[in-house]
Amino acid sequence: GGGTHTAEAEAWLAATKVSRLHPVIVLLNSWQDDRVRSTILARYRAALDRGLLSGLGREFGMDKVSLVDAKQIPWVHPHDLFGAAADTGVLVLEVTEKRGAAFEPSGYATTAEARLLFYAPNTRTPVILRTFSSATPTKVKGVDESALHTGAVEALVQAVRVAEPELLLRRRDP
Repeated sequence: GGGTHTAEAEAWLAATKVSRLHPVIVLLNSWQDDRVRSTILARYRAALDRGLLSGLGREFGMDKVSLVDAKQIPWVHPHDLFGAAADTGVLVLEVTEKRGAAFEPSGYATTAEARLLFYAPNTRTPVILRTFSSATPTKVKGVDESALHTGAVEALVQAVRVAEPELLLRRRDP
């Protein structure tokens, strides 16, 4: 350290730390009918509320979760959609779902791929970018299509929890 840009770099890095989070869930694509897209988003929100967001909510102030159906609202940079608020990081989960294997007699599994991105208010480049994938587990409680889908959602949200320690490093010290 100690170069000419050290103080500048440290100031920039400090500005990527926040005390509030604005969670955003974006459904980019799903193999399921467009009529159930709001239900799909609600499942992700419920699973994230019980999982990652409950842990982060003990350490950060938490804005209401924003849900974005990319078929209805073109998905652009979150600062363009929601604005960049001082001391607030935007935590985005972008989800793409594909049809998985057939489950007899009730329907199909879902494979889900997601990107978890964390944007600080001072940068348009994500400070954290992680990718995850999951699928409907081979053993599911319930036999209908919704149980198959919920199993995939829960598996994905469980996978995303591994990013919690990295996200906690973005917390501004009180």
